[in-house]
Amino acid sequence: MNDRKTRPIMYKGMFLLIGLLWLWGGYLTIYSEETDGSEAFPFRLVLDESDPAFEEREEPQTQDAFTGTVPVPEESTAFFVQLDPVDESSETENPPVILLEPDDFTSETEPESGIKPGKVYVKTATLRLQEVPDENSLEIATLKFGAELTLMEKLPTGYSHVCYFGADTYEGYVRSDSLATEEILKKVNDQVTLAVDTDVLDYPSRRDGNNIGELLAQDTVSRIAVFNDIWSRVLFMDSQDRICDGYILTSSLQGYENVTLASTDGMLHQGAGTGIFAEAVSSIGSQTVSSTSYGVLVGTPQAVPEKVTLKSMGVFKITHYCQCSICCGPYADGITAIGTTAITNHTIAVSPSQIPYGSLVVINGQVYVAEDCGGAIKTNCIDIYVASHEEALAKGVFYTEVYVIQ
Repeated sequence: MNDRKTRPIMYKGMFLLIGLLWLWGGYLTIYSEETDGSEAFPFRLVLDESDPAFEEREEPQTQDAFTGTVPVPEESTAFFVQLDPVDESSETENPPVILLEPDDFTSETEPESGIKPGKVYVKTATLRLQEVPDENSLEIATLKFGAELTLMEKLPTGYSHVCYFGADTYEGYVRSDSLATEEILKKVNDQVTLAVDTDVLDYPSRRDGNNIGELLAQDTVSRIAVFNDIWSRVLFMDSQDRICDGYILTSSLQGYENVTLASTDGMLHQGAGTGIFAEAVSSIGSQTVSSTSYGVLVGTPQAVPEKVTLKSMGVFKITHYCQCSICCGPYADGITAIGTTAITNHTIAVSPSQIPYGSLVVINGQVYVAEDCGGAIKTNCIDIYVASHEEALAKGVFYTEVYVIQ
């Protein structure tokens, strides 16, 4: 009897609940249309398999539009997907969602065509590894000559994205023109003894290397690498009893005294003696240039003309160099710092901060042109280019007053 009375009430309650849910759904629709994108109902209902979002759903679907706790029945194909907020600046209320394929995820700067990831090597004395490809960016580490790097990509901006794996691992950007694609240092592991006293340089080049130590005859050191067979990289103790590494001439070692330059070492590979400063001596007369059998360009000496103004630069240390591996290391190609081909009786290496490139410099009455530089060329030091290493040794070192033609 009581069940008969309560049953109509239950039916009325169910109809009332359905009506309230219907009204609630209508309210949500109106609310989402009248509010901005940040307050809009953030989900839509996917009803069948024809909807593109159906293929991208994750199994199982358990998210509810409100709390994410009410599961969708397993037998149903319907589920909710989240909508992106509406951009008020967009012309449409619901801009289409763009799905990115894997190929769409590229770096901000496209890599240079034809460049493949691989091993590259530092060919300068030192190289800054930077946080971003910009000369003013933070320096992460300083890499030394011969260091092996993994090339990730080469950028058209003149930088390369690289990784260094050593005692520590670094990732960053370096200047592309300071990298070589072929291994520079040949690794060795032996004990060697000095035949003569010799200086230790931080870079395998007498023109660019700085003196960082000295070894005496009969000293025994560990050799870890060789460059072009002419230079040996060794471990030695400095004045503060620290283990350091540097470069000595292989010919200074016992058993290697006869190691000499290859016949092709120092051969010119490019250039013809032309460039922005090639005509620098035109104001003081013409110069005849000939070529040796191994590619060195030989110029005729130019005397100082009578009616010129000379400015004294003071007393300089004068040294001599050629285009061989002993003097120029990895840059033994006869090409100067400004891109011209070096010419004897013409080219000198200077410190550009003291004597600008292109300056006409008078040394012992002869005119030279400042076209080159070197790490070892400091203040009040000039290196004169000559035809061979034997000539460089024969002319040696001297001191004299130097002038610049105004």
